[in-house]
Amino acid sequence: MGKIQSIIIFCKKPGFILSLILVVFFLKGLFLATLSPMFSGQDESRHYNTIQFLAEPKEKNWEIIKIKVKNREKERLETYNFSEEIKKTIVAAQLNIERQGNYSKALFSGGYNGKNEAEINSDQWDPYNKEYPPDIAGKRTKAYHLAALQIEKLFGQQSILIRFYLIRIFSILLATAVVLISYLVFKNSGFSKKISLAITAIIAFQPKFSDYMSNINYDSLLILSFALFTLGAVLFLKNGFNWKNLALMSGSVVLGLLTKGPAIALLIVFLLLISFHIYQGVRNKKISKKYILFFITLVIALLFVFGQKYNLAQIVPWGPKDSPTEIISSASEYLSKSITRIPSSSTNYWGNLDWTHDNIDKYIIWIIWAAEFLAVIGLVLFFRSDKKPSWLPEKKYIIFFLIMIIVLQFGIRLADWSAFIKTGSLKLGTPGRYFLPNIIAHMTVVFTGLGIILKKEKYFRNILIGGLILMFSFSMYLIFDIIMPRFYL
Repeated sequence: MGKIQSIIIFCKKPGFILSLILVVFFLKGLFLATLSPMFSGQDESRHYNTIQFLAEPKEKNWEIIKIKVKNREKERLETYNFSEEIKKTIVAAQLNIERQGNYSKALFSGGYNGKNEAEINSDQWDPYNKEYPPDIAGKRTKAYHLAALQIEKLFGQQSILIRFYLIRIFSILLATAVVLISYLVFKNSGFSKKISLAITAIIAFQPKFSDYMSNINYDSLLILSFALFTLGAVLFLKNGFNWKNLALMSGSVVLGLLTKGPAIALLIVFLLLISFHIYQGVRNKKISKKYILFFITLVIALLFVFGQKYNLAQIVPWGPKDSPTEIISSASEYLSKSITRIPSSSTNYWGNLDWTHDNIDKYIIWIIWAAEFLAVIGLVLFFRSDKKPSWLPEKKYIIFFLIMIIVLQFGIRLADWSAFIKTGSLKLGTPGRYFLPNIIAHMTVVFTGLGIILKKEKYFRNILIGGLILMFSFSMYLIFDIIMPRFYL
């Protein structure tokens, strides 16, 4: 009995529960990575081609063929300017069949191996881009691709199947780190360890996050940079500026800027935090000129990194010659057309798929929307009151999380507006995956709002359990009743 009791006590420890959450999330990610056919992820073929392009020798001693990018056919990946190995693998495995319709199935072979697997493993195709311009992603920001490049080189003698799925596993490891960091953020924001574990588990089973992070895509590193920055900022709000959280925030800003454009939001929020810190220090006469000079130098360095990677003219959707009337007219037209897509962005964010065949997912989304609506009411009450429950975060944390959400939202809309001006249509769009970098901030804000509505901690814990059951059920439903039948049954 003593040993059993000791095991039970050990299993109740936060460290064990957190480890269990991380292991389950990683294994679920592995399952999703093997479940999804090659190149079926969002822009996955382009990202893997970018990695292969970076792995090429500097001296191109093969024939280069100029092909117009306009010749692409969306349903046929082999028409893109990818490496020979990627294009031949797509044809051999007949992967294009899955892209020709919402319910097109993968083709099976009669034996143990997959369709033309022996041919794919024969290593007879060059992993080089012979058609120019190569179809690659992140022409200016390649942090994720450079990291994945090490896997591509290390296992360069292995089959493309091994290299491809190892890089998918790399993305899952990054996602697992995000889940770990989310727990640290929740705990340092003011939630108890048990509540932090519950919200962490909800993130671990958020369907879109799990599915998207099991693909080859630079967003996995971008989301990690947002998580690291959020942790550093929360530690700053909790303990004040010190070298650790300053290094964590500035390092995550640089990492984000070297990964993808939306990290500009991190730079903006970081500048706001530094400005606020300097303002308080000057007002209270607790900051020296040396510290101010250091912060200014740090800001200049970060702006230099930004300037090397981004062109402000490409981000801001209007030019110096545009009149205020033209800008307002363009903004009004954009908003009138894009506002109707907000529900679609939300459903996509939570994991709803366009090719579902029933209304179960819609009912779940409605429940989530109802919870979010109540959370908004709770936040209004939260900021109007001078008191708060001891088991919820302080207002300064919620203000920070809201700023993170607003800045990223504004940046995404600005980029979408810019694309709208250039193309005359909502070509870029605002799919839900664009908002995943703020998943930690979003969850904190939502559950804080619900906590204010519920008032009592025991009710709040029951809601957390219900939320976890809902996310777990939704995730399993999408995997086994939607994704698996979609490709294989």
